[in-house]
Amino acid sequence: MRSSWSVVTVLIGVCVLPSAAQERVRSWEEEVVIPTYQPYPDDVNPKFLELEGSVIYPYTMQDNLSAKRSNQTYRGVFLENEYLKVMALPEIGGRIQTVYDKIRGEQMFHDNGVVKPGLIALRGAWISGGIEWNRGPTGHTVTSFSPVDVVTVENPDGSASLVIGYTEMNFRTTWQVRLTLHPGRAVLDEQISISNPTDGFHSYYFWNNTALPNTPGTRFIYPMTLGSDHNGTSFFSWPMDNDRDLSWLKNYPEPTSVFAYECVFDFFGAYDVDRDYGIVQVAN
Repeated sequence: MRSSWSVVTVLIGVCVLPSAAQERVRSWEEEVVIPTYQPYPDDVNPKFLELEGSVIYPYTMQDNLSAKRSNQTYRGVFLENEYLKVMALPEIGGRIQTVYDKIRGEQMFHDNGVVKPGLIALRGAWISGGIEWNRGPTGHTVTSFSPVDVVTVENPDGSASLVIGYTEMNFRTTWQVRLTLHPGRAVLDEQISISNPTDGFHSYYFWNNTALPNTPGTRFIYPMTLGSDHNGTSFFSWPMDNDRDLSWLKNYPEPTSVFAYECVFDFFGAYDVDRDYGIVQVAN
C-alpha cells in the first residue's frame, strides 16, 4: 500500500532574477551550539494512550521538562545558495530550524534562539520555530523531539537537497521529505512521499508546522470564503466574520485554529505589512 504527493513551498521576500553564471548550491554538515533546556530522561514505563485515535506505544514519554539551561552541541545540516541558508537539526525531528534570508539579513521564520520544550507533542516535548514535519497519528508527531535520518544530496543540475525521513515504530509506516534549494532562486522545493509497507491499514496524515513572528502587521492570505475551527465543528465566514477581519493576526485575542473548508485553490501565505515581507506556499 503506497501513497505519495509532492509539495512546492515558495518563499517570497526578495526579488530574484536569474544570473548568467550561477554557483552550485552548497551542502555540508557542522556542529552548532544552541542554548537548551534539556528535558530529563524519558519515562521508561510504557504508556498505552489512545486519544482521538492517537497511539504512541512503543515510544516513551518525554514529559519531564527541566528549567536548567546549558549550551548543547547539535549536528547541523546545511544548504546554501545566493539567497537562502537553510539549517536542519536531525536530532530534533529533522526540523528546519532556520532559513536565513541573505538579502534581507534576517531569519525568514521565527527563531527562538534557544531550544526550550513545552508539553505540546504526542510524547510531550515540543519546540516552536522553523518548519516542523508532522505525520502519523493526530497531533505533533512522535519524533518532534527525537532523532530522524537526514542526508545531503548534490543534484546534477547544480541544486542540492536535504533528504529527511524515518520509519515509525508504532505503525511501521515511512515518510520522506526531499527539500531542494536551486541555484539563483529564493525557493524551497519540498517533495513528500509516504508509504505503508505493511499488510495492514493505518490512518495517516502529513502536515507542516511553520512558525512566523507574531507581529501586528501580519496578514494571512487564504483563498477561501469559509473556515472552520480546530475540531471542524464550528464554521465562520472568511475573511470578514461578525464585523471582524480574520485575515489580520492582531484580531485574535487568544490562540486559535483556522482551517480552509472546501477550498479548491493550491496556495496560501502570510504577509507582514510592517516588514514588507511575505511567504507563500504553492502545492500540486
